[in-house]
This record gives sequence, C-alpha cells and structure tokens, in this order.
Amino acid sequence: MSKNEKSKKEFMEQLYHQYYQSLMRQALYYIRFDRQFFHIAHDSVMDTFDAALASYNIFASHPNQHGWLRLALKRRLSAHMKQTRAEQKITVELDEISFPYTSITETINDIEQLVENQDNQVLVERLMKPLGEKERTLIRLYYFEHQSAAEIATLYKTSERVVNTQLYRIRKKMKKISENGVFLLILMLRFHL
Repeated sequence: MSKNEKSKKEFMEQLYHQYYQSLMRQALYYIRFDRQFFHIAHDSVMDTFDAALASYNIFASHPNQHGWLRLALKRRLSAHMKQTRAEQKITVELDEISFPYTSITETINDIEQLVENQDNQVLVERLMKPLGEKERTLIRLYYFEHQSAAEIATLYKTSERVVNTQLYRIRKKMKKISENGVFLLILMLRFHL
C-alpha cells in the first residue's frame, strides 16, 4: 500500500468516525424513521463516504467538509428514495399478477419461517450462487441469523465500517444479478427490518 493510499484510508476512517452518526441521524430524519427504508438511509450514507473518497483531492481541502457531506447525502437520499418508490411500484404490480410467492410473503412474518420452506431454500441458494463465499456468509449472518454489523466485525476482526460497506456492495450486486435477485433483496429487507 502506497503512502498516499494509506493516508486516504486513515482520512476516511477518521471521517467515518467523526461524521457517521450525524449523517445517519440526518438520513433517518429524511426517511421519517420508517424502518422499511432503513437500508436506504444506510446505503445513502455509505454512498456519501464513497463520493468523498472519490473526490479525495478536492474534499480533503474543502473548508466545510461536514456541509459537503450533508449536501451530498441529501442528493443521494433523494435519488435512492425515488428509485425505491419505483421498485415498490413494480413489487405491487408483481403482487397483483399472482406472483407464485405472493401468498408466502403476505402470510409469513419472519424470514426464518420463510427460509424453512424447502422450495424457498432452493430459491435463495440458487440466487445466492453467483455471490462469493464471503458474501454469502455475510448475507446469512446479517439477514438470516440477525447478527449486527458490529457483531460480524468482531467475528471477522475488522471494523464495523468495513462490514457495512461490504453489505452495501452486496445489496448493490444483488440488484444487478437478475430480476430474481431484486426479489430476494426485497424479501431480505422486508423481513429483516
């Protein structure tokens, strides 16, 4: 790792520790503390930190870094909410056309019960197959075993920020895998939060 990369990493760790709580409060306020949108708040905060890292040379010397982060977060929250509303509209349309798993999602209140169904286990495993082993393990720990990012970080001897970033990237990847990947993601988020 070069000296410049090391200084960027240290800078981002410091930035994360200094502003994460403040940005999460802003994001939660924006979504009106609605738990179904918690993942949007978290993803938007992580996107904001990614943007700061991408603009490191400009951002590092910015006179009001907190203001820059807050404004960037607001833009990302707005974009994520717009996208989520569009996805929810698609989900409602799928529910209306007798999607084969609609009755399951309406009647089961807990992801563990959903996954206990053998057909659904096969579906979940098939959709998770394109993910790497570590990604599948993180999905299982976080969504199915309900471990917090802090608990997973302790297990892997890493920081909570790293785990949150990995979960964020997995969710992004799941959206790109397939339409079924979006369905799995919606199931995980609907029942986990």
